[in-house]
Amino acid sequence: MSPRLQRTVARRDALIEACAEQRARLAAESAEVERALWFVEPAARALRVISSRPLLVALAAGTLLVLGPRRVLVRGSPAAVLLISVWRLGRGKKEPKWRIER
Repeated sequence: MSPRLQRTVARRDALIEACAEQRARLAAESAEVERALWFVEPAARALRVISSRPLLVALAAGTLLVLGPRRVLVRGSPAAVLLISVWRLGRGKKEPKWRIER
């Protein structure tokens, strides 16, 4: 093999090693960022739900204003559980999503 080709192959191997090192460093740093920004995806999902249902948001805000947060929490929690249960049964979801099939 010619010396020029040997230098090219050696440079290519060095670049491949450098790329592998950079990928590993990037993966470690991105894991740190991912842990720091764990709330972004659920917050974006909540924002989409809220912005797609403005009447429901207005109703909830009005209920909080009229009854106050304490009464809403005391009376609303059992009612919300019942409402969600009935809604899921009506949709045919009798088992939770997280259940693992065997």
